[in-house]
Amino acid sequence: MLRSRTEYVLEDFRLTLHAYSTPLAVAAIPERGPFIIPWLRDLFLVALAVLLLAALAQISFDVPFSTGRSGEIVPITGQTFGVLLIGVTLGSRRSVPTIFAYLATGGLGAPFFAGGASGLSALFTGATAGYLWGFIPAVLFAGWLTERGLDRGPWLLAGMALSNALIYVVGLPVLALWLENNSVDVSVWDAGLWPFIPGDLAKLTAAAVAVPAAWTAVERFGPRTSRAWHD
Repeated sequence: MLRSRTEYVLEDFRLTLHAYSTPLAVAAIPERGPFIIPWLRDLFLVALAVLLLAALAQISFDVPFSTGRSGEIVPITGQTFGVLLIGVTLGSRRSVPTIFAYLATGGLGAPFFAGGASGLSALFTGATAGYLWGFIPAVLFAGWLTERGLDRGPWLLAGMALSNALIYVVGLPVLALWLENNSVDVSVWDAGLWPFIPGDLAKLTAAAVAVPAAWTAVERFGPRTSRAWHD
């Protein structure tokens, strides 16, 4: 039976929409060898992302606070940059398992957290525990944006800023409780928010530039020539 022009237009729209919902990391991998099997491809991407996040976490330096009790509480790290990239390049379906795998390996003793920290105490009772768990809603939202094709346009920077804010939504209340329990005389805003805003802005800008540039490279030189990519 002959298809109408409307049916062809709708089919082309469906394929185009699916192509734009394909995460960057998936689009960049050639569908040959073991990567023709979706679960092997996803396993590779998750493992690679965990290692990348662990490496970025080691880019860390402490912020001293002028308080009656000296010491560093929440370090500035490359973690949030990695979290944002993972969310927008893997999509929610792969980025959420990536963060759970990262937290699990670090909690079980791998030196994957900031400054080589690890263990259940860092994951559940440390000053940065809330920030670690805040990575989950952050990548979930960033991945949601990607799956709607919003990782290439003007909404990318605003979307990643909201994703970054979700880390603080979880992290600051946990840090406030930690400060109170440890009798640390510093406000939660000074300990866990204000010093990090300039760095966050720099990381957001870098990610907002890197992701569209990577998409341009993939669409021009990548392994997939058809817009009907398979996720």
